[in-house]
Amino acid sequence: MKLSVKSSSLDTAFEIFKSEVIMECPDNIPSVMLYVNLDNHNINDEDIIQELEGKGILYGHTKMKVGDNANKVVVQLVNHPVEGEKKWDNIYMAVYDHPRGLITVPGSKSKIKKECIDIARLASETEKRHTFVIIGKSPKEFDRLETEIIYKPSPNMKLGEYVFLW
Repeated sequence: MKLSVKSSSLDTAFEIFKSEVIMECPDNIPSVMLYVNLDNHNINDEDIIQELEGKGILYGHTKMKVGDNANKVVVQLVNHPVEGEKKWDNIYMAVYDHPRGLITVPGSKSKIKKECIDIARLASETEKRHTFVIIGKSPKEFDRLETEIIYKPSPNMKLGEYVFLW
């Protein structure tokens, strides 16, 4: 299947794609959490791109690039200063496939290492995948958001067109 989305970037188009496809046909899609960006692999040949359709993997590529932004200032900064003392908690969580993996084992986030290991062990046994327990910091009683950098598109800027195949 194929879906074309107009947006200011491929990642923004992917977010639009996810919301549209999940609503319309939730049973007829592969995992929509990740996609392969064909632009990163210099694949521009339409025949190759058409050959990838129907393989069960979600692919995205640029059909038409975004126009130039005529604004002198293209970003806006919004600061969110944290008042008072910043305290952090140690948090353990399990991730799949790689120590720097992006996919977290559901329910594995814990302050206690043993609890996290037990959940990771169970996930590894049931899903037959490697899991890794990592330690991180979590803010205690304050928001992690410090500064927002908001892109300001020009009102006359032409949107790009992005195609997703699955």
